[in-house]
Amino acid sequence: MYLRQYSHDAPIYLWMKNNGLGESSYGAIMDAVGRRPGIFDHRHFGHHVIYDFPIGDLRNAPDFLEHLLISDFFTKQGIPLVPGELLEEAGIRELCTVKTLQWNFVNAFDVLSGTLAIYGGYKNISTYWDGQESIESFTDLAKQLGVGVLELAIAASTKNPFLLFGATLQLAGTMRGVFTSPTKAYFRRIAGQYVLVFAPYEFSIQNCWKEYEFSRRNLFERHSFALQNTWGEYEFTSKKL
Repeated sequence: MYLRQYSHDAPIYLWMKNNGLGESSYGAIMDAVGRRPGIFDHRHFGHHVIYDFPIGDLRNAPDFLEHLLISDFFTKQGIPLVPGELLEEAGIRELCTVKTLQWNFVNAFDVLSGTLAIYGGYKNISTYWDGQESIESFTDLAKQLGVGVLELAIAASTKNPFLLFGATLQLAGTMRGVFTSPTKAYFRRIAGQYVLVFAPYEFSIQNCWKEYEFSRRNLFERHSFALQNTWGEYEFTSKKL
């Protein structure tokens, strides 16, 4: 949120103005496309990095990219995710309020914070989603839930869709960890029958299998040793006779 506020701060905005970033003639045409009655967000039109790219006249591509990615992308409003023309053709613009349409804009700082949130949420959901890990302490719950709720609140206040997606991943992974049982189930053979046994999460089925293999190896070694002793005793008796 602080990064987003800094994007409209005087130093960086004045630096762009003083250095003429985005002040080309083609940039003026881009701004003029969306400046019409009833349109508050002129960047919905002529400012999409793919839809409005001047593919027909690549001589204007440097001015287009400078105006879009260097000047407008680092301002508070940012650039649109979905072109305004497509929203108008689908009839979505008429159904959305001004605040709702703000979710369609992102700036560089929104992308940065949203990418970090998505990465953190992905790590969280990949940890708990397969059911191998669980959240058992209040400290872990407060930590994971607090991160998700904080990201969700900042996303709602800044209208950041990337941060909203990251918060959703974080909260989904946390809920999965809460509802995952901390026990493991395995089969154990007792008196010729298999019995279902539940063990705490700390119980390692790999260690159990190693112990089982080790026991079988000991049994085989003891059995071989007994046969060797018996055969040696038989040979000794025969020679003595």
